[in-house]
Amino acid sequence: MRRRSQAAPSRATCTEDHVTRLLVDRTIQALTGLLALSVIVFLMARATGDPLQLLLPPEATREDYARMATELGLDQPLPVRYVWWLRDVLRLDLGRLRVRSVASLALQ
Repeated sequence: MRRRSQAAPSRATCTEDHVTRLLVDRTIQALTGLLALSVIVFLMARATGDPLQLLLPPEATREDYARMATELGLDQPLPVRYVWWLRDVLRLDLGRLRVRSVASLALQ
């Protein structure tokens, strides 16, 4: 008979290792899924059109468009804007509402 130099791991240790590994795997899967969902939401929000056309009046000049694009960060590459957007979402900063009032539209 051979003597064992080490004791066999207990059943409880095997179960704890299994549960820990399962939790790590599920956490990685959840974070990956949330990251993928955030990319989809970001891209779909950008696919609705040019926000400058909604914010600026029809008689706005190219300089007005360039100034507003710089002010809003729309002149930056898409990956940079995604990182900024994700940072703001994680801070629960969902942006500012920029709407022209109905009264100002009626007076035009």
